[in-house]
Amino acid sequence: MIFIGGKGKFSVLFDSFRELAASRPLRALSELRTAEELEAAARAKGEFKNQESEGEIHPNDGLTEAKELETYISLREELYKKTKDFDSKIIDFETAIRRPYYNFRPLDVTELENYHNYLDFIEGCDDLNKIRYVLCMEARKNTDVAENALARATHVFVKQPEIHLFAARFREHNGNIEGAIIACLLLASNAMPDNNGD
Repeated sequence: MIFIGGKGKFSVLFDSFRELAASRPLRALSELRTAEELEAAARAKGEFKNQESEGEIHPNDGLTEAKELETYISLREELYKKTKDFDSKIIDFETAIRRPYYNFRPLDVTELENYHNYLDFIEGCDDLNKIRYVLCMEARKNTDVAENALARATHVFVKQPEIHLFAARFREHNGNIEGAIIACLLLASNAMPDNNGD
């Protein structure tokens, strides 16, 4: 595997992906498609067959494959742009981390401030990644890991009500009514304004 550092790392990797996608038949790439893409492709083929049965003849089936390939690449291009955008937001935090390894020496004030700012930024991001991770672990029948991830998310990222609502729904769905009630109560206690007039 080739490590590519610096600001151009994502564009180099995406350009390599485009070359790979263009040089392979779509069938070879189908193993790399998401469930949503496979479903959309199946729907498109179903519509194509329906049009044929209604008397509309479309002799160029290669056109649909080209369209599928275009869709395949454009979906990954959206992901590439989001990744590149996110990387541009965290690069300053990452470059300010001076220790790439664990060290017993306490952090100095600047390093500690950087970590706090980085964590505040990450906490401010959406809960989608945490939720995806929990759902992925549940799908793999790894509910203990999913519950641990939810516990961490609801106790660390307490500023975000969405994760508490998700935790309540997730636990209720899995039969943990008491856990769902606790998640709702935790959300309510965090949502209530302080008596200090804040």
